[in-house]
Amino acid sequence: MLNRTGKFLIGLGILTALFIPYELVYTNHLEAVTQSNAKTQIEKVLPKTIPDIYSTRLPTGPATPVPSRPQPPVNSWIGLIQIPKINLSMTIIQGTNSPQLRLGPGHYVNTATPGSNGNAAIAGHRTTWGHPFRFLDHLVVDDPIIITTTQGRFLYRVVDTHVVPPSDLGVLAPSATPILTLTTCNPPYSAITRLVVVARLAAVDRPKTSAKGPGVPVINPNTGKPIIKKGSATTTKVTTTTTPDMLPKAQHVSAKQSWGSTWGVTFLFGALIWFAWWVFVRLKGGPWWSTLAMIGIAALTVPLLLIFYGAVTMILPAGY
Repeated sequence: MLNRTGKFLIGLGILTALFIPYELVYTNHLEAVTQSNAKTQIEKVLPKTIPDIYSTRLPTGPATPVPSRPQPPVNSWIGLIQIPKINLSMTIIQGTNSPQLRLGPGHYVNTATPGSNGNAAIAGHRTTWGHPFRFLDHLVVDDPIIITTTQGRFLYRVVDTHVVPPSDLGVLAPSATPILTLTTCNPPYSAITRLVVVARLAAVDRPKTSAKGPGVPVINPNTGKPIIKKGSATTTKVTTTTTPDMLPKAQHVSAKQSWGSTWGVTFLFGALIWFAWWVFVRLKGGPWWSTLAMIGIAALTVPLLLIFYGAVTMILPAGY
């Protein structure tokens, strides 16, 4: 009985130990694949006429808030967040529940849209799933944060950082001025408190318009393609008409996208198991086919472990 209990506890310990690299390494890889796909999607709707749209050059236009818009649908990509000091450049998703935060930084539903008047709030993980806000504590007053949406490119500058209890929802309260609030768990690997960074709108670069004569192409900021009005001498003004319903929907990493990752991990674990079993066979002796059996077991076990760990992650607290 004690022998069986000991084996069970050893197996449980190994299962728990393997969960650590799954959380700290594998989830980051899955989120990176998702972010790569998201940036491809969001590029299709961001106006090409916004100056320096994908660079880290800071916006220089007047700090005039853009008109507020209806809340975009949950699970849609709404823009980009860039924080040069901590080398962050990620796509923002609408929503802050666990499924959304596993894809990237999430915009709190019912807070102001970025760039508009009010409190635009964004949350992000600190240690897992890409850990977008891992080094948020490095930010100090006046550090720049850049948000890009279909309405423009917005420069915020940090004005305050502080820590609050998880139950303190006052950081999401409406504001009479255009501010940005970033939240994440604190300290790293824990959800005891929340780290909050508050920034104020400092500059806005709106999509440029073009007004030229007949036969001269005018760039549509939604598609990036020219609009030509032949035979017309009237001035044409182009404005951004993208609506929240046109924003691309977010998707978790599909089975096809994660196939290579899954079997890459399977190969790694299989190779380790094979080596350990080969050493055991060489030292203790045993049939040659036992090594092949172990490889087969690894090929079946590792994908199942990834599915199991994914299910466990779904029931864990979202604030780490």
